[in-house]
Amino acid sequence: MATTLGKLLVEEAIPVDMRDKERVFNKKGNADFFQRLAEEHPDEYADVLQRLSDISRIAATEYGGIASLKLRDLRLPPRTKEYRNKLRSKVKEISQSTALTADQKQDKIVTLVRAAMPKAEEMLETELRGRDNAYGEGIQHGLKGKMQQLRQIMFGDMLVADQKGQPVPIPGLHGYGEGVSPEEYWAGSYESRRGYSDVQFATAQTGFLGKQLAAIAQRVKVTGEDCGASNVGVRVEGDDPEILGSVLARDTEGVPAGTVIGKEHLVKLQGKNPLIRSLLTCQQAEGVCQQCAGQRDQNRFPPMGAFIGIDSARVTSEPLTQQLGLSAKHTGGTFGDDADISGFDEINQFVQIPTVFRSAAVLAPIEGKVRHIAKAPQGGLYAHIGDQQVYVPSSRKLLVKSGDDVEAGDVLTDGTPNPAEVVKHKGLGEGRVYFQNTFSKILRRNGVGTHRRNVEALSRAFFGRVRITNPDGVLGYRIDDIVPYGELQRDYKPRSGAEHRKPNRSVGLFLERPVLHYSIGTRVTSRVAKTLQDDGIENVTVHKDDPGFEPAIVRAMGHPGQDPDWKVQLGGFGIKQSLMESARMGSTSKRDNTSPIPALMDPSRL
Repeated sequence: MATTLGKLLVEEAIPVDMRDKERVFNKKGNADFFQRLAEEHPDEYADVLQRLSDISRIAATEYGGIASLKLRDLRLPPRTKEYRNKLRSKVKEISQSTALTADQKQDKIVTLVRAAMPKAEEMLETELRGRDNAYGEGIQHGLKGKMQQLRQIMFGDMLVADQKGQPVPIPGLHGYGEGVSPEEYWAGSYESRRGYSDVQFATAQTGFLGKQLAAIAQRVKVTGEDCGASNVGVRVEGDDPEILGSVLARDTEGVPAGTVIGKEHLVKLQGKNPLIRSLLTCQQAEGVCQQCAGQRDQNRFPPMGAFIGIDSARVTSEPLTQQLGLSAKHTGGTFGDDADISGFDEINQFVQIPTVFRSAAVLAPIEGKVRHIAKAPQGGLYAHIGDQQVYVPSSRKLLVKSGDDVEAGDVLTDGTPNPAEVVKHKGLGEGRVYFQNTFSKILRRNGVGTHRRNVEALSRAFFGRVRITNPDGVLGYRIDDIVPYGELQRDYKPRSGAEHRKPNRSVGLFLERPVLHYSIGTRVTSRVAKTLQDDGIENVTVHKDDPGFEPAIVRAMGHPGQDPDWKVQLGGFGIKQSLMESARMGSTSKRDNTSPIPALMDPSRL
């Protein structure tokens, strides 16, 4: 079999059982390779890394190759160059048209170039593949840079934004590698100034957000070996490598419950949706248990007392500065092909839950049938559900049609659903799963990848409190008290009048015990009943009345201030107001706490 000297050197440097002459080292391949190396050969990891580093150093200094940048690497490939020439001609034709006004010309040019941006990057990436181009190879192998930056160097900025964020109608159709025209340089000057300021503000913003995530998740601490969870868990894809180390909650395909999922189990579980133990459904009253946390570093369960929530926040927030902060100077001021919110703003909005939620999807307010859809006189559409009329703005794409059945909280349009609205309609358990899935997608979409278990810890903490709504109180808590859901769940007992019913006979009633990922107080809808029934759940405990509490959604900055422990509140924001409220309510502080803050304030431990 034909090979190269470089491949032989790499194969010799790595463990025998990991050698594969067909392996391709690209962005994903690199991550998979080093993940496997760390898991299977932890003691050799540092030595293998050193050997590979030596090979790369020798190759770069004595051979060069793609490690050396050459002037010809800045040349635009022929097909992509031809596409750019045609785009220039179209822009010139629009700009010289006598039939259009200045505003019409601007709109047409911006629309044309904006639509061409993804096509230009796609063509450039495709044509550079296999052309021995140092820039293209570097991006393909995940070494440095993004295709957007290479497009700016070789193809052009295309569109940039001014100081108000509006597109400048002077498209950049010369790459910086070949030199830009005076007018393109002038248009791009907005980008340069904005990029410099963006990196200053973005690094501060991402660092501040990281502190808030850590404050949210500080109580996700390992406090027990096994919470004894039964009949609860989260359904996942059986061949997803991110479930490695998770504990199986139910027998599946001959793999017994309690098994720690390893690579040998992924083949058996492929095509299935096994139920696994999860931080989202851990029944530990305070903190979490080892079984629900799953095996983590070095294929071990986290030790007792480990603050895995803070660790999860850290490894999630650190890439924010790298990807969204430091990269702002390279892309700041560019005008993207997506009018919706993105980048740091999108991530921050999702955890801050502002009153005006940008790019929000429209949700169904009630359960019912979509009776008909009509145009709204002000633009957009009206969707009539039951006896309610729901407005869909023209900026959103409707995803349902007349005759469709929907439930409260269902997504009616494109966009990102506001997590506060989802949990309001769907319940705490469903809200946690939604946060887990959606926040992971938002992070990946913005180049900030993280493991699902890290997001699980954040999701559990973010949706971890409830507000008492019963005028008579619940379990000693008074109306409007905000209390940890875990503590309330521990002490909650099914009320008088609770019944054990089959799922299909429980529609319209409220769960009195958690089941699967659904929490106490979840209203059983037709869809929930079908999910339970399909999962083999024979009976659920339900009540005709809601339990007297509802999910309390607190934005990231407000989490420490709503903590029941007054010392923990000192680690948050708005301390004056929090302490005044704590004094009014007679708040106390525990010596042994799932938060690290009270221990730091204990003089006897100094």
